Amino acid sequence: MEIVVSKESKERISDAFPPTDEKQRFLIARVHDDITEADIDNFSNEDIEIQYLSDINDLKEIRLLHKEWFPVDYHDNFYKSMSLGYTKTLIVLWKKRSLETKRILRTHVIGCMTFEERDFSPKYMNLSFLDWFSSYRSVYIMTLGVVKEFRKKGIATLLLRRLQEEVSCKPNVRYIYLHVISYNTSAQAFYEKNNFLRLKMKKNHYNIDEKRYDAIIYALYVNGGRPPRPFCSCIRRAFAKIFGSYSTLS
Repeated sequence: MEIVVSKESKERISDAFPPTDEKQRFLIARVHDDITEADIDNFSNEDIEIQYLSDINDLKEIRLLHKEWFPVDYHDNFYKSMSLGYTKTLIVLWKKRSLETKRILRTHVIGCMTFEERDFSPKYMNLSFLDWFSSYRSVYIMTLGVVKEFRKKGIATLLLRRLQEEVSCKPNVRYIYLHVISYNTSAQAFYEKNNFLRLKMKKNHYNIDEKRYDAIIYALYVNGGRPPRPFCSCIRRAFAKIFGSYSTLS
């Protein structure tokens, strides 16, 4: 797919990129050409709608936004999984309005969260004896991003809340978790502000431009789920070996 650079940002576009990376100063998604200072100043939650991905044209824009937001080069299969619904994709649609008449002119994707349901891992939960024989599940957030112009307006928080609302209807889901690259302190602060717990550091989890970076694992416990107890770590590891089928997370 051919990518046309729309404009260059004077500041870093995303803290997910290594601090010395200059490639991520380019805004390539089409939405940026339609955002004015007046749009930013007059932004309201009434101008957005959160929904699941359904339009293939939105997927094309999401692909460009992911290139802006993340240093990971996501494979075509990732986007195919989104289009088929295997990877759940919540998007934030912004309604571009006429400043004079308030009539909706166009809609654009300005935020996106991808996630999937997975087996639970005993590494990330405090389990009773009977819990080992349960059918508990977890939800893994794969990506979460908002366009640069509309950050600090609560959009990412709205996406998290929407996910929590849906998970609350699934009592067997006991936690939501994700990885954050070690140098992305703004993302770490965001998740901690939204009650995610910092569980552990995973060494050399990311490979970006042939350089390894650590990841921090965060989790939010829901539906009665509880974080693991440090003094029970040896017991958890022993049970994990016995019930290996429940330990599918790497």
